[in-house]
Amino acid sequence: MSENWKERLNGKRLIFTVSAGRSGTHFLTRLFRYLPGMDVFHENNTPHFHDHMRTAQEDPNHARKFLNDEKLPFIESLKKPIYAETSHLFCKGFLEPLLELGVVPDLVLLSRDRRKIATSLFRLGTIPARQEKALQFYLKPDDPGVVSAEDWNSWSDYQLCYWYVLEIERRQRVYGQKVRELGGCVHACDLDGINTAEGYRELIKALDLRGPNPINWLKFYKNRQRKAGNFDASKSQRKLPKDQLAEEAEVESLFETA
Repeated sequence: MSENWKERLNGKRLIFTVSAGRSGTHFLTRLFRYLPGMDVFHENNTPHFHDHMRTAQEDPNHARKFLNDEKLPFIESLKKPIYAETSHLFCKGFLEPLLELGVVPDLVLLSRDRRKIATSLFRLGTIPARQEKALQFYLKPDDPGVVSAEDWNSWSDYQLCYWYVLEIERRQRVYGQKVRELGGCVHACDLDGINTAEGYRELIKALDLRGPNPINWLKFYKNRQRKAGNFDASKSQRKLPKDQLAEEAEVESLFETA
């Protein structure tokens, strides 16, 4: 039996996101860093989920070992009472093992228009199941526990991107309910919402966090339109499928009862 990390963390709160990526996780990192009492990370300077995500799909014991041996000791070593990580990798094989280790995190269910996310992935060329980097960072239709289809290999690249977004939306519903039932805080929001003062306040209130000081409020108003990075130059000029709506509908039909 692994150590009881609930006791070892001594009341420290953990906040993770359930998100597809390409949805504002960098921006959420910035918002959290304006708040007191929080150690905030995106994907850097911390034991990386993406180094273990692909193996964790087939072997939950690997995910539990990573959490027990690397991630949680790192979190324990930090001084502030709240640990927040906005990486979109957490929801891909690490929630269940974390619960087994006795830790119930709080969740931010961060979303964006599904077509915008799928289009961004498509034009960046990060196609789930078909591109090397995507295998490290994104789920694929033959992973355990996902909604899939027997003929997914015949799907277009765009359909695979769209399927991935819908799978994460499904996980937001499932994981949100699970964590609420266990007593964790769960807040659903989208990029457009947290880019407003009202949405930012709702995020802070829902997670029972301390608000920013006046200087950090000014930083919020000054920087809220600033993008985390300019990906336009790296995007290809690939054209979306002419029958985009039909391709989306085919994928959506799989999730109607999921």
